[in-house]
Amino acid sequence: MRRTIVAAAFFILLAAALWGAFGYLAYSLRAERTAYATLLADAEMKETRERAVSRLRGSVRDTREDREALEALIAVDVIQAVSTVEAVGPATKTTVKIDGASGGPGNEHVRTIIVAVTLEGKLQSVLDAITILETLPFPALIDHVDLFMVPDGKDTWTARLKTRFITTSTIGV
Repeated sequence: MRRTIVAAAFFILLAAALWGAFGYLAYSLRAERTAYATLLADAEMKETRERAVSRLRGSVRDTREDREALEALIAVDVIQAVSTVEAVGPATKTTVKIDGASGGPGNEHVRTIIVAVTLEGKLQSVLDAITILETLPFPALIDHVDLFMVPDGKDTWTARLKTRFITTSTIGV
């Protein structure tokens, strides 16, 4: 009987040891599986990041000419802007007077030049000059227009306007 008890105790201990070994094996497999899943997710994330960087570099390379063209379009300085505005006068048979030019709001990359202009002439000529100023060969916006008839009996009209030019040039007015 003693032998049976010893044998039973031995088998119980053996079963407990086997269950412990099985539990340790299951825990180890689960930890390895988690580590593998993490490595796999990291590899996928790295691959996705590398593809995104590759696409971004390709976009930068492909748009270089377009960016340079846009840069050239808005690289207008104060002298060029004022000269262009003054050239509108003879083309439309109006008198153009530049009342002032100053730097407007902007940031380190893009700035604005605000030019105050007075136009004087026949009504249609003044309206033509305003139309041309709206379609200058660089980014411009007419902020404000005051149009009134001069009481001189000669059908003379005056327009006072503020034009805003967008530029990447440094402004030294």
